[in-house]
Amino acid sequence: MRQIHYIITHTRVLIVLAAVPALFVWSQARGVAATIYAAPNGKPSNSGAIASPVDLATALSGRLSPPGSTIYLRGGVHKGPFVSFVQGSAQAPVTVLGYPGERAVVSADLAQADYAVLNVYGPWTIYRDFEVTDTNPSRGYSPYFRPMGIQAQGPNTKFINLVVHDVGIAFGFWKEAVDSEIYGNIIYNCGTLNTMSDKRHGHGIYVQNATGTKLIRDNIIFNNFGWGIHAYQSPMTNIVLDGNILFNNGILSGSTGPFNNILVSGFETPTSGIVVKNNVTYRMPRAIPNQVFADADLCFGCTQANTNVDLTVEDNYFVGGLPSMLIGDWQKVALNRNTITAFAGFAAIATPAGVAMASYSWNSNTYNGGNSYSSAALFALNQTIYDFAGWQRSSGADARSQFVPGTPKGAKVFVRANQYDPTRAHVVVFNWDLLDTVDVDLTTVLPVGASFEIRNVQDYYGAPVVSGTYSGGKVVISLTGLAVSTPVGWIAPAPTGPEFNAFIVQRK
Repeated sequence: MRQIHYIITHTRVLIVLAAVPALFVWSQARGVAATIYAAPNGKPSNSGAIASPVDLATALSGRLSPPGSTIYLRGGVHKGPFVSFVQGSAQAPVTVLGYPGERAVVSADLAQADYAVLNVYGPWTIYRDFEVTDTNPSRGYSPYFRPMGIQAQGPNTKFINLVVHDVGIAFGFWKEAVDSEIYGNIIYNCGTLNTMSDKRHGHGIYVQNATGTKLIRDNIIFNNFGWGIHAYQSPMTNIVLDGNILFNNGILSGSTGPFNNILVSGFETPTSGIVVKNNVTYRMPRAIPNQVFADADLCFGCTQANTNVDLTVEDNYFVGGLPSMLIGDWQKVALNRNTITAFAGFAAIATPAGVAMASYSWNSNTYNGGNSYSSAALFALNQTIYDFAGWQRSSGADARSQFVPGTPKGAKVFVRANQYDPTRAHVVVFNWDLLDTVDVDLTTVLPVGASFEIRNVQDYYGAPVVSGTYSGGKVVISLTGLAVSTPVGWIAPAPTGPEFNAFIVQRK
């Protein structure tokens, strides 16, 4: 693994407005919290009342919204790009959200990436329940690539339950956004065509962190041109990935993809405080690998030989990759209670000089599948190949773990409630027997008698796949004949059914 080098320089896109916060003098009135309405036909001279809405640029200027205010986006297309200087406080954040029952779209038609659709600089703000997209049909990488969806540089910001699609990088989650969170978002069809010599384009979330903690939780990230979660280059510390669903990232780049669903690497500097827990990943089978690190489902410290500090990978369900995991040069690793299904090896590990694999906490995992190329090549430790028994003996790891050859059987279903919206939940189905339908128990997220609908996340704005009144117990969900959203200016990838799919449950 040490012989695989990442030769592409991942430099962050320079944003024209990057210097603006340093120059901006907050002029926001410190008055009583307000409720402001912004509409596509709003005017700067309006009052911001529901009958007299302002335009979104005016609403995001911050001059109408003291701490504690709420800014509602009315339905329709708000044509950007936009810059947000909205500023709340620790005790009274400002919330920017879609008006209930209406589809608010923040959109642009940008041909180059010197600007994001939504640029966020103000601290203590919450953005939730609206859509962000770019309508420009160009997917070529030269001379420009698509603009970012959301550039987050405001400290203590939250981005909740947004739908971000067909932009460049969906989220630029930069170091300036200290102690911020990306939660519950649906991210897909983002990016520009990657080549073997230029792979910068179309990550779901590109994150860096120097101080505080970044939270990336319960997002669904799929069918992008680049990486799913791309935690890369210095600084890289205290990042928590919890409960995310990631699948088929990189698939739109054709022969250069797919890429890692999760990549974490400080490149030339050590990485520390990385927590990866309760996540679900999936990669469709790939017959011929590129034989590069991006073929793995997960890449932890594998793009440069430097000594990283501490990594925790626990209670995840990982499927696919060649191999599933690359783990390079960590002083401490806790990798426990994961289920890993792969058909071309489970893990390739490199330990730093003076660090024994036996010092890692690595146990109680379940490995399904094996290796379609060689049944003896399931693990690699410092470039030596092992089968499962040899791996246990040589590494001292996985004494209480199990290896089950072949494809898993039955169905594996995950249901996870939304922590910010009690009417919403995510469902993941692995349908290993390839049945037409799978029964899903929704008793933990729906009360009996509730009206509800279930949406296929790969065709989120299409018709619900199930709707009705919940009578308790299990609901039958079809895994066949499900549509896949067509990217702007591109061709839709193949559906993942009947083997796998993800859904949104919404109480009405």
